[in-house]
Amino acid sequence: MKSIPGNFFPIFCTFLLAVSTVVSQSSSSQEADSLTPSERCEACQIVLKTVYGHFFKQVSSRRKLAHQLKHECNRHYQYRRRCLLFTRTNNLEIIFHEMGATEFKPINACTVLKECFTHQSLRHLKKEQMEWMRQDKFQR
Repeated sequence: MKSIPGNFFPIFCTFLLAVSTVVSQSSSSQEADSLTPSERCEACQIVLKTVYGHFFKQVSSRRKLAHQLKHECNRHYQYRRRCLLFTRTNNLEIIFHEMGATEFKPINACTVLKECFTHQSLRHLKKEQMEWMRQDKFQR
């Protein structure tokens, strides 16, 4: 029986790390693509409406908004990756500006963020269409 060379273990660990990175990237890209455009729009509006409600309609700072957005995004497994993009500076500025308006409508912010088209709106959703979001929250 041959002995294992001394540098085998570090090379093997590097190989395993590379393989696990490729596998996790492919599975996370499938997660991000698993929602239809209509579901993305719904999720965007639900997230923003929930965050806005958390602040009792008075968003005090961008930092607090970003923190609450991250928290809410982590609650939506299938939408998490796209949702976390909202916390980037430009997107956060758009959301902060929209929430500062006298009457906040999530559809406006989601349309500017290109998660929705202009003809989509949360109030036109049927109960069955909303059910996937509720199920997603309780799967964890």
